[in-house]
Amino acid sequence: MVSFLSANAEYVKELLVELLRIRSPSGEEEAISRFICDIISEFGYDPELIHISGRSYNVIVNNMRDPDLLIATHMDTVSLDIPISVSGNIIKGTGACDAKGSIVTMILTLMKTRIPDNISFAFFSDEEMSGSGSMSYLRNHKPKSVIILEPTELNVCFEGYGAVEGEIILVGRRIHPSVADRLQEHNVIGKLPILMDKLAHCFSEEGMKFVVYAVDCGSKEEFWLPSRCSIAFDILVPYGLTAKKCISILREQSEIYHFEYRVTEYSDPFRTTDEEFIRKVSYAYEKVFNSRVRTAIMPSWTDANNFAAMGIPVAVFGPGSLLYAHSEYERVNIMDIIGASRFLIELVNAFSNQPK
Repeated sequence: MVSFLSANAEYVKELLVELLRIRSPSGEEEAISRFICDIISEFGYDPELIHISGRSYNVIVNNMRDPDLLIATHMDTVSLDIPISVSGNIIKGTGACDAKGSIVTMILTLMKTRIPDNISFAFFSDEEMSGSGSMSYLRNHKPKSVIILEPTELNVCFEGYGAVEGEIILVGRRIHPSVADRLQEHNVIGKLPILMDKLAHCFSEEGMKFVVYAVDCGSKEEFWLPSRCSIAFDILVPYGLTAKKCISILREQSEIYHFEYRVTEYSDPFRTTDEEFIRKVSYAYEKVFNSRVRTAIMPSWTDANNFAAMGIPVAVFGPGSLLYAHSEYERVNIMDIIGASRFLIELVNAFSNQPK
């Protein structure tokens, strides 16, 4: 264990910093995908660069239709520009944990072990926006089981939330601020916090989480209340409920509170129950971390939802934490990257069809 850490810590640090220097927001993954191909080629692999659309590509190692195991993550990031910094084992920057730390985990695994012919590695594009990279892969592939690398604090997530995302629009009329109290029925800004509270309570009663992550209302340069106000929402759907139920609730509430809504994302939650898959994942985890497998529920949509929707056993695992993702605090500990790589190596061994 000690020798594995000391021998690879500097390599992990240098490679992650190089990846952070390559800008790769959704739709602009060409540079990072070509760089990853070059790195992997140095280990004797022949990765395939597969065009998705525009400047988006997938990178596949051991490209076959139905591998026994697919290990995958994504190359794209949100569009924030966070300065890169290194402090001991902590590296900060755009995509450090979501999911360039996972990219390094996979590359280190490819460097340290020769993956057998029944296992594929994939680096997907466009996870942050629409999941088109993994959907493109699924048009021609059906792996028997999948590990998706995302920031889970090294917990294994055999279960993940579904999501309904979209926009809610309130329409009223422009109002002079001095008489807003006399025209409350038309005051969209006044109605907005009440509506958000009502929706949060309504979805909570149904076991769902209603989250507003953007508000678009008015301008301080204009001396009136606006006639239109919109909010971007994310509704988290736990296992046992459905995205369809979520839509039914939205429709009912729109009739009560008189708002319009548009849906931009729609996915059901998942739970993996395949006993053989769980056994192998748990065995690899326990062997590396010397403890019973730590499990959690993935609270965010990931590419795993696309695989689960096809009936494929899937789990989410990886270094870093969602608590820091998509923010100026994004960071990852290189020791977690190395630990995650050791787990992948053991998992590869568990799924290998080659003599040990």
